[in-house]
Amino acid sequence: MAEMTMKEMVNVNGGEKKEYLSLSWSGTDNELVYAAEALCNGVKILANGCIWIYNQFQD
Repeated sequence: MAEMTMKEMVNVNGGEKKEYLSLSWSGTDNELVYAAEALCNGVKILANGCIWIYNQFQD
């Protein structure tokens, strides 16, 4: 079994599934930047949950 990227898996599973958003951290020591990144990543986690639900109905 070969490893596949997310794009390849999406195509195998019907092509209509959405890709998940990736989280990002800059590793900064600035508390304000860290808080903004945490907020953005929290929104991305919520969006990934919605994408997961959407993908469950795309078979």
